[in-house]
Amino acid sequence: TAVLGGLFYGASNLQNITLLDSMTSIGGSAFRNCTSLESIELPNSITSIGNYAFYMCDSLESISLPDSILSIGTYAFFGCESMVSIKLSQGINSIGERTFTNCASLEQVDFPDSITIIGDYAFSGCDSLTSIELPDSLSKINTHAFDGNGLTSVIIPDACEVIESYAFADNMKLAEVTLPSSLREIGAYCFENCDALTSITIPDSVSSLSTYVFNDCDLLAEVILGNGITEIMRNTFSNCPALNNVVIPYGVTGIGSSAF
Repeated sequence: TAVLGGLFYGASNLQNITLLDSMTSIGGSAFRNCTSLESIELPNSITSIGNYAFYMCDSLESISLPDSILSIGTYAFFGCESMVSIKLSQGINSIGERTFTNCASLEQVDFPDSITIIGDYAFSGCDSLTSIELPDSLSKINTHAFDGNGLTSVIIPDACEVIESYAFADNMKLAEVTLPSSLREIGAYCFENCDALTSITIPDSVSSLSTYVFNDCDLLAEVILGNGITEIMRNTFSNCPALNNVVIPYGVTGIGSSAF
């Protein structure tokens, strides 16, 4: 049995709902724009939440996803501005595009060890998100995944190989970043405008730094590049006025224009 797609779309007076144990899925846009919805209890029988299911439910403060849930659609909780915490279920292996974008009050996210990919813009614009503990299973962080947040530090887990463009851009309070030895790729503009960042160490596993990766990092003073680096592209460290110590390995064969 399913909650049909669009069933309660725009039901602006709906405040609380409890789903029956027989329910197995929540269809796309099922509770979209239920602006007064404050709480919902999901049974252990639910296996999927559709695209836009709780889109702009801006009174919803928290939700606990049962471990039976295997997939969450894109934009599922987009714009849930009152949501303070979210506990993701153990069965989920990826977080889709813009799933939690613009959840401005979100302070806590509990990631299960099953997560391998965090999708495009998944947590973009979550202003109140100051700390995250990423799961050891994570292998890829997609474009804009955490941009525009309030993060103060981040440790990228050892399994992660790719951080795409703009993933942590505009985290202006981000002071500490730890990158793992497994990392192969750091996308363009990845840490742009991270004004509180003072130092960064690039692991040996990274061979090239994309354009504008650390552009406009006002307090960045020290950069230690790993021995695997062969190319630093244009504007990688441009507009970093505090930069005074850069360790460049012998293997670097190309430095782009305005790299520093």
